[in-house]
Amino acid sequence: MDIPNDQLRQFLIRYFSDDELEDLCFDHFPGVVHEFAPGMPVARKSRLLINYADRHGQRELLIAVLSRLRLNQFSALASLLAQRKSDPRRSNDPFFHKSPHRTGTLASLTTHPNLFTLGDRTFPFQVIDGDGESVYPSSSITSVIDPLPLELLPEVEVIREQVARREEEKKNRFEDYQWNGPQYALKRYVIGRTVPDEDMELGLVFQNTDYFTFQATVRSLDLELPDGTTLRKKYLTPPPEDPIPSLAIGFGTVLILFTSDKKLLLSRRTTKAGVRPGELDVSVVEGILPHRDLPSNSTGPDIIGCAVHGVKEEVGITVQRQDIQFLGFGVDHEYYQWNMIGMVKLPMTAKEVLDEGTRGSPGRWEIGGFSFVDANPDVIWKSLQGEKLWAMGWVALYWSLVHEFGRAVVDESARLYVH
Repeated sequence: MDIPNDQLRQFLIRYFSDDELEDLCFDHFPGVVHEFAPGMPVARKSRLLINYADRHGQRELLIAVLSRLRLNQFSALASLLAQRKSDPRRSNDPFFHKSPHRTGTLASLTTHPNLFTLGDRTFPFQVIDGDGESVYPSSSITSVIDPLPLELLPEVEVIREQVARREEEKKNRFEDYQWNGPQYALKRYVIGRTVPDEDMELGLVFQNTDYFTFQATVRSLDLELPDGTTLRKKYLTPPPEDPIPSLAIGFGTVLILFTSDKKLLLSRRTTKAGVRPGELDVSVVEGILPHRDLPSNSTGPDIIGCAVHGVKEEVGITVQRQDIQFLGFGVDHEYYQWNMIGMVKLPMTAKEVLDEGTRGSPGRWEIGGFSFVDANPDVIWKSLQGEKLWAMGWVALYWSLVHEFGRAVVDESARLYVH
């Protein structure tokens, strides 16, 4: 069978180290070794190898060698591609029926340009950087805190006071309430590329704020103001190119977790959650916390450390810094949420994850439960039918699947099943 170029390239990058790839070429395609240069990244060598095999009529040999050297991984890829080829669209398949888009504010948001599209749907999410294929090197994400006080919009100041009184009254009545705590607002960002590899690079500037301001913005964008307008209409229509710090509250990390037995973890928010109650969600959504994620010797919060803490606090398992792979950065315009999006490949089965989580996790109060689905694009898109999932979650799933299966496979799956 033939394998698309993007799949071959991703397969080589994912399953062969630099030394292993050079050994493969030396043993089977010695002619291409002369095209390699010292310090050349595996991605570049992979492209040269594929081009060499095509030029010399050795593509079938390359596929045969890969299937022999990485039998299990290649079989999984071949099975997925074969399933895609043999799965015709059927008019009586309920998963092909178009479901109506959400109306009202969300529908109006999807009329703006440069929004994320998948299948035949448009989501209120704007990609700032990343595509699912590339990964931020851990050293290329830096941050700093602007010590100047965050200036709130007059309307936000009024709403924040109302939020504070409301939650205090709930607490005094011994009702479920939201407590205040420190958070960060995104003031600005800087996109760059490293030299000479041109890896993604990101600089973030934050200002100090709190959770009640988050409630007064993220949860109040469509609250009618005394003048008959809303925060969204006055300040976010159309969405500005740069962040509005007094509205860009609660910057954090969004993660997809894959298990060793090829499952993907999804969560369900409780009905008491402060934002998106009762909705389906991705594996981990964790805001950066000043008191926890700001190292004593640093000028800004530790973004990777926030992700590590998020997995521990929401799922109840421990991962290492090197396990975090950030794939991109963007803004969800429905909630005006700016987040890093990434993934983690766990050395644990789905059952082991659930078992360890039963022993307790400090941040699970907003999580009603977890479920696992097969880490297969078709299965995942089908599982979302009829569910309410925020745009950030769709993008996180898409980028993570692209990183695992390649863009061509995931795009084709979305064409069939995302409506």
